[in-house]
Amino acid sequence: MIKLEVSQAQIKHAKQAHELFTINLILVHIFLSVAIMKFLDIRYAINVPISVSLLLIVWTYFKVQTIKKTASYFVYLHWQIAFNWYKPLLGAYVFYWLMTGGNALLNLGKTVDSMDGTNPFDLIVLMIATVPLFLMVLFLFVVGSGLMFNATKAEVSEKWIKQYPNPEFKPKPKPKLTKPKPAP
Repeated sequence: MIKLEVSQAQIKHAKQAHELFTINLILVHIFLSVAIMKFLDIRYAINVPISVSLLLIVWTYFKVQTIKKTASYFVYLHWQIAFNWYKPLLGAYVFYWLMTGGNALLNLGKTVDSMDGTNPFDLIVLMIATVPLFLMVLFLFVVGSGLMFNATKAEVSEKWIKQYPNPEFKPKPKPKLTKPKPAP
């Protein structure tokens, strides 16, 4: 990690990216899911938080594009990295959609086997599709907390700097080496 000289305002602005990331994971995926599950079906408890999360991800994308042009390099790096950590979450969403969508296609035109009008296999597939999503949310919560800690300490990874170089940074020109003249 490289420690940069930045102001407290820049640190606060950089932390906001990771705070939003963490809020999305905990409040949207955990608490909103539990609240919806209390009143509605479990399908809504998964799909509504995913929809809200996708809105936050799209908003974060546009925020990163704005910050890239207006904020400091340190702030931009932290917003970009927070946005990049949404990619594994999107992968978990895709897995969930493939599992539940595939199950829905397999069940087209089938009659319901149980007395309460639900197919037990549907619930099993839903639970299998939800477990990786839940584990990804927990994993990313830990990652987001670590990134928030790095922002607080004004640190960035060398890997981030190589991946997203500072466009304003101009390396110093190398001095020309000349052969010393022989002494007479």
